[in-house]
Amino acid sequence: MSYRQETVDGTHHVTIQNAIVKAIHAIDESGNAKLRSLSMSYNGNIGDEGMTILAKYLPRSVQEIGLVRCNIGDKGAQALISWMADANALGMLCVEENAFSSEMKSQIKQEGKGRRMMLVV
Repeated sequence: MSYRQETVDGTHHVTIQNAIVKAIHAIDESGNAKLRSLSMSYNGNIGDEGMTILAKYLPRSVQEIGLVRCNIGDKGAQALISWMADANALGMLCVEENAFSSEMKSQIKQEGKGRRMMLVV
């Protein structure tokens, strides 16, 4: 997946992907704030690669995630399921209109059913 180059703070060129990951990591590491809700819905360029990277750096404190129509397939879904296993605060996951197989959709829903009061859409 390719991203166009953006200038961040006027001096460094980083990909949009790296800027997002750095921002998420900075929030988690600061200790002053917690990332509780994240929506990246309707960003079709996220795909499997982006979801895999996001799952690697997304704090386990997130309570709500929106990833509607992000072109995420089974590989990205597997990364999401692995992240969910340790994300005890997660209460809402919106992932409709992605490229998951029926089996992967079932696995995501099953992971959600194992939690009290979790909504998977």
